[in-house]
Amino acid sequence: MSLRLPFLVVLLCLSVDIKAQRSLDLSNDSLRILIADTSNVRWQIMGYCLLSTKYFQNQDSTSLFIKEAKKLAEKLNNPQVDAKILGTEGVIDLMTGRYDSAMACFEKTLQLGKDLHDSDMISTSLTNLGVIYQEKGDFAKAIEIQIQVLDIEKALGYESISAYTNIGGIYSQLLNSEQAFYYYHKAFGLCHKYDDRTGSIQTAMSLAAEHQFVGALDSAEHYNKIAFDRALEIDDDFNICKAQVNFGKIELSRGNYEQSMAWLRQAQLKTANSADDKLTMETFSNIGIVHGQLGNHDSALYYLKEPNDYFKKENFLELRMIVLEGIVNAHRGKNNLKKAILFNDTLNIVRDSLFSKNKYLIFQNAESKFQNEKLRAEKAEGEKKVLQVKQENDRQKVFLLILGISIAVVTIFGLVFLLLAYRRKLQLQKQKIETERELTKLEQNALKAQINTHFIFNALDLVRSYLNLNQIEEAKNHIGEVAKLIRLILENASEPTISLEDEINCLRTYLKICHRLFNRSFDYDVHIANEIDSSKISIPPLLLQPLLENAIIHGRGNSEEEEKNKITLEFNMKDELLQCKVSNDTQNEQESRFHELKRKSMGMEITQTRLENYNAQFDIQSNLSKENEEGRITVSFQVYAEQSY
Repeated sequence: MSLRLPFLVVLLCLSVDIKAQRSLDLSNDSLRILIADTSNVRWQIMGYCLLSTKYFQNQDSTSLFIKEAKKLAEKLNNPQVDAKILGTEGVIDLMTGRYDSAMACFEKTLQLGKDLHDSDMISTSLTNLGVIYQEKGDFAKAIEIQIQVLDIEKALGYESISAYTNIGGIYSQLLNSEQAFYYYHKAFGLCHKYDDRTGSIQTAMSLAAEHQFVGALDSAEHYNKIAFDRALEIDDDFNICKAQVNFGKIELSRGNYEQSMAWLRQAQLKTANSADDKLTMETFSNIGIVHGQLGNHDSALYYLKEPNDYFKKENFLELRMIVLEGIVNAHRGKNNLKKAILFNDTLNIVRDSLFSKNKYLIFQNAESKFQNEKLRAEKAEGEKKVLQVKQENDRQKVFLLILGISIAVVTIFGLVFLLLAYRRKLQLQKQKIETERELTKLEQNALKAQINTHFIFNALDLVRSYLNLNQIEEAKNHIGEVAKLIRLILENASEPTISLEDEINCLRTYLKICHRLFNRSFDYDVHIANEIDSSKISIPPLLLQPLLENAIIHGRGNSEEEEKNKITLEFNMKDELLQCKVSNDTQNEQESRFHELKRKSMGMEITQTRLENYNAQFDIQSNLSKENEEGRITVSFQVYAEQSY
């Protein structure tokens, strides 16, 4: 079945100069000239709104026109003018597929219409909202809104062509041709009544497409000819091209392939300079299908390739299904069974998506909810017959009772199903979180094991240095300190988190040992903010040791004449984050080696990895950061601090 744009959007597209979308030379544009020549602010605003819809595919120009219209509207301070501009923005968003933004615009104009008691504004806003719900696939809501439009406009003394056409389009998408024909014919009759040529073109095309879908090709040709002739009368290139494509498809269905190709070639010439990619791709796809029927399989594949990619990207399932059928047949014709099977599998996936159980349920839901519209029509006819009023009312009461009970039962089952699905989703999310935490815990244990080995090696290396210097008493003292350090490391590494007090105690011991190892070539200091109670804050163990090691090894002086390096360890709190800083004050030539990226240590890499894994559990992003001021290098990070009270 041929896809159709909603009626309102098509009417707006009729004013669009497609060729102008590609190159915007506005110097000779009649609307631009009108804006420049008139001093009437309302006409200028109207001109900018029409320009924005005319060049809707050029976002920069559209934004500029809307901005100019809003600037002029500030002078008037008129809610109806503001609503006109807002509605124009909504129409542009709708035509460019930005449905959520369009919906927000039309909901605002709907509220303005209610505040101003403006029935026309309310009707127009509801019509556009119905189109958006239709495009988003919520057919039940779309029909409900379009019926509201019919009721409003009937109360005003006229009937809405657009509402009838849109409802017909919805039923066509739901594969209910009987209802689609009913509403299309209502709209077509109103077009003749009000002499609406542009509306009759779209309605005739919709009737032609629906007749073609049910196999009534003569009727399809009849209505398509009406649309074609009227499009020629008003020089509407867009709909002339669409009618030519439809003629080609009708002749293709009849098996008149040469005649079909002739129509499609005419359409191809018109789409050569068109900015409407969908119509261009639809023309190409039908040419490819005709080539396949004529046995020109290579040409068929050439013309079908680009439409297949485009319809896949834009998710036009009906059109892509037709293209894939043509590709499968072309590969079969070339005896390339491997590719034919491959594309046939894709075709089955698209077909299943198109006619899924979900879409069938949407159709059933729409049918059951909106039988009321049919009942209202029957009741209106019945009110003209006085003798049948009582019988009609009785039948309606029984039907509504059954319908209400049915809806209640379906609603209850639906709520139960949704509740079970929601509980299942929560269980899966909980299992996923627990699994991720367990993996993170295992990864941290592995990383800490690497840090422990690195830590112990440096500590034992300190003892070896004293023994080499034959300082036995010093060695004994340091063996005790090393033993204490190893004990602290082993105890702390077995825990996922330790108190900040224990961490600082371990770091002070390490600094004390290293201070003596390097002949007191550096000084150190530890600063803890007054508001921090280190005994009640927990962090992962051994995060800071690699940073201190780097500061000591790469920042200490090379000779006694050089100024001593001073290492400062600082702790501050910011909300729930503990801010840790290691600073190195030095003027020697080695200062650039402190955290130099070219020789980043394994300890530093492990610290970064552990910091990322731990903070990720609390949805916090934190990396090691380096600041290099004159004579002072600082490495810092933030870590989530668990606090006990």
